[in-house]
Amino acid sequence: MADGTGLKQYRGKRGELRVVVGVTPSGRLVPLGCFVNTPWDDIEKVIRAKLRHIDKGQLSFIYDGEPSLDEFLADVANTQRCLWHGPRGLYHSLWQEGLGRAQSAPYMEEVKRIIGVELPHGSFELLRKEDKKAVRGSWTS
Repeated sequence: MADGTGLKQYRGKRGELRVVVGVTPSGRLVPLGCFVNTPWDDIEKVIRAKLRHIDKGQLSFIYDGEPSLDEFLADVANTQRCLWHGPRGLYHSLWQEGLGRAQSAPYMEEVKRIIGVELPHGSFELLRKEDKKAVRGSWTS
């Protein structure tokens, strides 16, 4: 998975923080790289060097739809845009086409219904406050 976000730098200068994280088949997170103000093309070279023993089709690459990531690892990974970013991306696209918030709302709601996740009653339980520390610790192990 790869994503980027803006960051504030020294004296108010804006920058870009970009992160690439792997997830093993067992669900363990593996940091592959964290970069500041580095173009995605350069990041891809670093990630490719780390994944040089991977055959085509062994990876899934998930991203938020940023155009500069459309071809990221394309020759070795099966690419999928993040479904959760769909409504956000749709709103921006509709805005570029001249639709305002009220005009976009019905389309946004339709997309949200398509990707919505509903948990049946009884299939989850709320985490008790005293258990949160143990759960947070399990994320890093």
